[in-house]
Amino acid sequence: METVTDRLEADDARPGASGWEQPSLSDSAGDWLADHKRWLDSGEAAWLEALADFDAYRGWACDGQTTCADWLMWRCGLARTTAYEKLRVAHELRRRPVLAEALAGGRASYCAVRTMVRATGASREVDEAFVAVAEAGTVTDVERAVAAYLLHASQHNPPDDRLSRRGLRVVPRGDGTCKVEAILTDEEAAELDAALGAHLERPERPERRQPVDEYARADSLAGPQDAPDWQTMRADALMSLVRAGMAGGHSPGSDRYLAHIIVEHDHGCLLGGQPLPDAAFQQIICDCSTVTHHVDPDGVPLALGRKSRTWTTAQRRAIIVRDGGHCRWPGCRRTHVDVHHRLPWDDGGGTDVDNGIALCARHHTAIHRNFYVTGSANSTLDFHRQDGSLIGSSPTGVHR
Repeated sequence: METVTDRLEADDARPGASGWEQPSLSDSAGDWLADHKRWLDSGEAAWLEALADFDAYRGWACDGQTTCADWLMWRCGLARTTAYEKLRVAHELRRRPVLAEALAGGRASYCAVRTMVRATGASREVDEAFVAVAEAGTVTDVERAVAAYLLHASQHNPPDDRLSRRGLRVVPRGDGTCKVEAILTDEEAAELDAALGAHLERPERPERRQPVDEYARADSLAGPQDAPDWQTMRADALMSLVRAGMAGGHSPGSDRYLAHIIVEHDHGCLLGGQPLPDAAFQQIICDCSTVTHHVDPDGVPLALGRKSRTWTTAQRRAIIVRDGGHCRWPGCRRTHVDVHHRLPWDDGGGTDVDNGIALCARHHTAIHRNFYVTGSANSTLDFHRQDGSLIGSSPTGVHR
């Protein structure tokens, strides 16, 4: 049976080297873009077919990764949400050949197919109808067709468990802020809304004044003295709730939380690399415990712990800070970690910071079974398979 990959490898399935040259701004430019987009979709179909096979025989385990999504993030540079989306589409296409053939043949785009696979459990006839809609219309038409199908199919399903669809995640935006996304039940959302309303610090009503010149009024309203907008006030109320919960969830006299302060030369930052202005530093140390770590320009802790078989608290803190607060395995970002002796204690390895590596439980087990590590914990570590082949390298100083 001919596969998508076989069809893609045919000479007439891919443009020649000159076919990728950007066309001039003429009437043919639109045809060039449409034709090459269909070719890209064919390549996507072949890639997804291989991905489904790769996940089925757990090829990602050969690199010591714990899931195929982790492997995609590490080797292919995908975001976590994109990695899970590609896996979901790849496995659905294995079960639904009509959609796989439509994507490979250019009859439906990847965006359309990604929408179609949401209709899990659809029959072959339904998939053929979806493809017909994609050929005759746009992705918006496909979305409407899939929504109508799901609405019709839901009438025969038992009531959905709303609690299983709840969730919350924090997404860094790269500009010093994060986006918090939450899916709650209607009752929980109403409860949260009421709690935010109760914690809102509403600005005082301004006194009535005589009319002033509009330009002078605009100047007086400009700058940081403006009253906060509604969304900002709700963000302040949310943080007020969080701090109240932190304060109420601890026994009297205990620490609210522990902050790691990394000092290098004449500046400091938090674990994770966030710069720490002086004002923020003073606010942190005012009401929580802190541990200060002095490191050299290469990120290596300047103070090492004493030699013993069991890691001390100070040594564990120094190792975790040096390794960026997460597992040292290439591509792994898990923050719940063990401290592993790079040179085993039984072989003469000491319990020193330069012999300790932060590893999550899964990769700690892997090191003791089928993999091994070489290099310096304070600079670059190389992770190897049992046959000696290199998986990848992990430099230190990633907290900066």
